[in-house]
Amino acid sequence: MQRELVLTVNVIIGDTLSVSGHTRSVSMVAFTGTAEGRLFTGSVVGTGYDRQLFSKDGSCSLSARYILKGIDTDGCECSIFIESNSLSDGTVKPMIATDSKALAFLESCELVSEIEPHGNDVTIKIYKI
Repeated sequence: MQRELVLTVNVIIGDTLSVSGHTRSVSMVAFTGTAEGRLFTGSVVGTGYDRQLFSKDGSCSLSARYILKGIDTDGCECSIFIESNSLSDGTVKPMIATDSKALAFLESCELVSEIEPHGNDVTIKIYKI
């Protein structure tokens, strides 16, 4: 499978809030960070959140949502909304919405993410496939 790196997000983990229920536990992980790549450079606006759901059977699912603000490949200011969800096969699929004309193609192409831990923080690499 041919992949093209379109964006790297360097995540700085903040506070975590958790609730342990009877059938599942949920954590909300706050984060900030920066983004870089040949198509876009910018940073997380405010705070992003990663919802981590842990079922009593040991399964886990992730769902992160955040907005980036920065400069696109044409030198124009823009924003990118990203929602990433883990699938049952372990892959993480991002969905993008952007007001950038140069990056509009990201809204309709197939994307996949890789998450690389670095101490307490993580790097997210988003690929076009």
